[in-house]
Amino acid sequence: MALVHERAIHTGFLTYLVLLIAFVVEFSTFGIAWYELKKHNPQKHLKHILRDGDPSSLAVLYEDGLAILGTIVAFVSILLTHFTGLYFFDAIGSIVIGVMLGIMALFLINKNREFLIGKAMPEDMRNEIIETLEADPGIEKVLDFKSIVLDYGIYRVKCEIEFNGYSLLKDIIKDGDLHEEFEIINNNYDEFLRFCVDYSDQMARLMGRRIDELEQKLHKKFPGVKHIDIEVN
Repeated sequence: MALVHERAIHTGFLTYLVLLIAFVVEFSTFGIAWYELKKHNPQKHLKHILRDGDPSSLAVLYEDGLAILGTIVAFVSILLTHFTGLYFFDAIGSIVIGVMLGIMALFLINKNREFLIGKAMPEDMRNEIIETLEADPGIEKVLDFKSIVLDYGIYRVKCEIEFNGYSLLKDIIKDGDLHEEFEIINNNYDEFLRFCVDYSDQMARLMGRRIDELEQKLHKKFPGVKHIDIEVN
């Protein structure tokens, strides 16, 4: 109302004391939230912490950061009103604080929406997992990769891979003598069918064993990836 109808605003020691107490309290909780985020992300830069940090700690950090800024705006607007006698400074300060609260609400809605609809893991971790898979000699390439955040630092991964047939064949040769099998077949169709069945069984078991080894490797290298689903294309 001070923008339209000027009204006397009484300020005194108690007003500034309340603002000071609010500033100290909000700054303390802001510091605690920041400490928790840094403790769980000691090697990460600020940009990565704000992107991948614990949602609850981030919410406290953003809200208290805004509260600190709000107390500063309130202090400045009241101080200007007190020394100039122009009451619209107080009204403008209230409007600025209201706008900041609205912007922060929209920001937090968008931030939480990412988790509600299924936020993917950080891009650098995604690329590192794909590189780890494709570095395996038995993997030709990763064709499809999907991930979702289950909880703070906990991820689920689903991907499709294409095996390197030559690498699998070398493993089968290690486990058996194909030359001996070839001599046994010796233009015998029944023996050829038996060989095809045995070869198919060996290949299926080998791919299953390779997938288990890959999942164990990923679990060991990326402890936060609790659920891994690798499928053959």
